[in-house]
Amino acid sequence: FPVTIDDKIYIKDWQLKSYYGIHPMTARKMRRLGELVGRDLKRKDGRRYCTVYLVKENRSFIEKSPKIPSMEVKYVCGK
Repeated sequence: FPVTIDDKIYIKDWQLKSYYGIHPMTARKMRRLGELVGRDLKRKDGRRYCTVYLVKENRSFIEKSPKIPSMEVKYVCGK
């Protein structure tokens, strides 16, 4: 789903790569430096299975990072 400031609450970790071109290792470094605020979702045994980034906590990142334009697909019928 598209992530916008107006209608979405969070960005999943895989969406940073797909929508913003941020590699997972870069995202971890940005978290350490305080440029991104992430929340780890954990199982009952304590293992992390996903990280989400709340839009309200990461507005400065979203505003300064351009989103990668989605690819436009055109179907052409050939004879």
